[in-house]
Amino acid sequence: AIMRCYPQLAGWEYPASLTYHQPSLFIKGSESRFIENHSLPAIYEHFPNALLEVIPDAGHWVHSEKPRETLELLNDFIAASDEADREGAPMDTEGRYRAA
Repeated sequence: AIMRCYPQLAGWEYPASLTYHQPSLFIKGSESRFIENHSLPAIYEHFPNALLEVIPDAGHWVHSEKPRETLELLNDFIAASDEADREGAPMDTEGRYRAA
């Protein structure tokens, strides 16, 4: 079913209104072609508070190929988010953290 619908999925234009302003973590393997440089502007348009981390010598299944490194990135990201919450970092009306 995915392959049958792939042309419609691949050609879909994301409406500008579909924007997620909370901190977001994107993890990719350095050998994966899933997130390529030409995709970055769209990622940052729709996830303006995104952080992209690249794990060396890993492919698309980065969580399986490099579980320790993936878990470390996830733990660091969650800890930083928790720290911002504990510090009471002010948020703007769209849910983005502002510098205090």
